[in-house]
Amino acid sequence: METISNHYRSPSEQLDEQQTSRLIGMGWQIPTGDSDNSCIEDDPDGSPNIFVEEPAPVNCKKLAEICTATLINILRVTHPVQLEYESFDSDGNEIALPELMLKRQAKQAEHEETLRNLLLSALVEITGLQDLEFNEDGIIRGISYGSISTYISFSGSSPQYVRLLGVLKTNIKPTQKLLKWLNRINTDTENLQLFHSEGALLARSETFATPFMRLNIQHAVQSFCEKADEINAFFRIEFSEYAADISKSPSQFKH
Repeated sequence: METISNHYRSPSEQLDEQQTSRLIGMGWQIPTGDSDNSCIEDDPDGSPNIFVEEPAPVNCKKLAEICTATLINILRVTHPVQLEYESFDSDGNEIALPELMLKRQAKQAEHEETLRNLLLSALVEITGLQDLEFNEDGIIRGISYGSISTYISFSGSSPQYVRLLGVLKTNIKPTQKLLKWLNRINTDTENLQLFHSEGALLARSETFATPFMRLNIQHAVQSFCEKADEINAFFRIEFSEYAADISKSPSQFKH
């Protein structure tokens, strides 16, 4: 039994030392190598993933408890509706397991296209902007709300999240005063992170993409834009030298 190791995780999904320690405490073993040196031929008893070896006869109850604890405490699964399964025999033929009472995993390309269409439809409904589309990089660009521009995309495998990135201000220097202000705002703000990157003041947030819950995602987008716009108003007060450069458009969506 395996769960994905950092060898196959994107930078934003890497397990930290605390999570790895918790997995080991649950009974998992750390990878014995990477995908090049922990293959079946060279390392038949190891794995490039985090894994559990259970001798025969298999203690199914023990494995089920480890899986459940991992899903809840490490992978942040809050409800079985977030789970999908894929099963097949040695010839690649799909096997249905209705007793799991879980959705079967759609083919990746079909799944991603379905999610894109659902997200676009939800965003058109909440913003009233009929010309929204994904660009060649998979990003919905330039949705404006008040003083910010928001870029929306998917992130993670499957994909797992809808990522919101708001541009509050460009051409700004990372002074000590700014960094202290960012730390203070981040400490007091939930579900949104401010940071400075390449001369820009940015806001970032993520919400679950699967299962796709239209109202939840619409609420997340609306809340993100309102909160980022409000924070930008605080920024204008704290850093008056930039106030004249920040748009003071009405707090409504536009493209």
